[in-house]
Amino acid sequence: MLPARHKKTLDESLGLVETSIGRMVPVMTEAMKKGDPLRICVEDYDYLPVDRAAFKGPIPDYKKIVPFSPFSFYLERKLYIHNMAHAVTAFLGKIKGYTYIDESIGDIYIRKLVEGAMIESAMMISKRYHVEFSELKAHIDNLLFRFQNPYLHDTVERVGREPIRKLKPKDRLVGALRGCEQEGVLPVYLSFSTAAALYSIADASAHELLNETCQISSDEPCGNYIMAFYEQLKNSPKDFASILKMIDRQYNEIRGLVV
Repeated sequence: MLPARHKKTLDESLGLVETSIGRMVPVMTEAMKKGDPLRICVEDYDYLPVDRAAFKGPIPDYKKIVPFSPFSFYLERKLYIHNMAHAVTAFLGKIKGYTYIDESIGDIYIRKLVEGAMIESAMMISKRYHVEFSELKAHIDNLLFRFQNPYLHDTVERVGREPIRKLKPKDRLVGALRGCEQEGVLPVYLSFSTAAALYSIADASAHELLNETCQISSDEPCGNYIMAFYEQLKNSPKDFASILKMIDRQYNEIRGLVV
């Protein structure tokens, strides 16, 4: 335990700076390691957002460090855009029988569905933090490009694992959906994305998961739409073209229900 006499000095001089790491690392093959078990290959992306308010001295003058406050903006951007989209790409890729994330996002229908969910999240975050939507859209475009990197060799199985954890109320899917509701954004693609996560859990009741895990009532508007998408997936699991038409219809039906 720190002696009381040092507490003031520590408070004044030690800043614990939170970061948000968005860099993706490929599955390391033996060829990539080249005989060194500690060798790690990474993608080109190398920006590091940091919590501006946590520094106790000058912020390092380095162009790849991105200071920002409130830092919750970057935490939510990572969870509700990057992590959410990665998971949805995996869920949908598994339905279509793909092995790798780059194969899944290369499917034009999956890309459209994933991008739609990302845009809804970005609209929500833009409103919540008063950040220009164009900035978030550029981030979406960058992520979609990076998901296509075949050298990452990331599998839909790995990225889509633990779907129940990813359906928790504050996690990447339901957290983004609820955030949209709070900010007046229609979460239609996100409702479908939540349905896709439910569909990936084959041995469980979708209604029970929706109520107990997601904490969404099937009587709520979003609950109704999630279950409608879920039933569509059960009936025609690979017909994503019909899902997109269904989304268009539901956008028109619920427009005005979310203020």
